[in-house]
Amino acid sequence: MLPTLSDNKKIGIGLTGLGVLFLFLGIILFFDTILLAFGNFLFLSGTVLMIGPSKLNFFLFFIWFYMCFSYSLFFYFFFIL
Repeated sequence: MLPTLSDNKKIGIGLTGLGVLFLFLGIILFFDTILLAFGNFLFLSGTVLMIGPSKLNFFLFFIWFYMCFSYSLFFYFFFIL
């Protein structure tokens, strides 16, 4: 028996699928910028709906922390050494 999905997750799965489709069409049609931009927007919005707001904040915090660490490491190696 499959677990039930909430409405947000169902909409997120649909938006993510449409995003992948539009990205694929954008690549097939010689990198059409409109299709790539629309596919990117749909993919990201679908992913956000699937993850949920509480887990998204947790995920974005780790990205922010990783970027700060990487920037600091670059600054140290490039300017100090």
